[in-house]
Amino acid sequence: MKTQNKVIDALLRIRKKLIHKSERDKNEMALISASFGMVDEIKPLPALNELDAYLFTDKEGYDRIPENVRNTWTRIIVPDFPRQDFSPRLRARYFKHQIQRLEISDKYKYLIWADCSLKFLNLEFITLEVRK
Repeated sequence: MKTQNKVIDALLRIRKKLIHKSERDKNEMALISASFGMVDEIKPLPALNELDAYLFTDKEGYDRIPENVRNTWTRIIVPDFPRQDFSPRLRARYFKHQIQRLEISDKYKYLIWADCSLKFLNLEFITLEVRK
């Protein structure tokens, strides 16, 4: 258990390097996804009116994302992990399971996780569910 706690503490001290930023991050809801090792093809998102979208990826993944797809995400962040020996799947899983501990999470009332393999045609259903 102590080893697991040390790993979690080390991951929480991640320094994030912002690679791609948009000025749109002003909403109360954030869609968060992660893909490392180019396991998943990053898909473009439909128009984001009341939702900010964050993608965590590695440098190689960022370089392979077409510019038109990059521009559909509010921010694309390349984190600087202290442990480079984690598999791509484990690196992405950290963001899924520790979503509430991400630095960006303090700005939002709602955090929504979406797997990178999903292709959204419309994101209005998220807003409608939150407004219920």
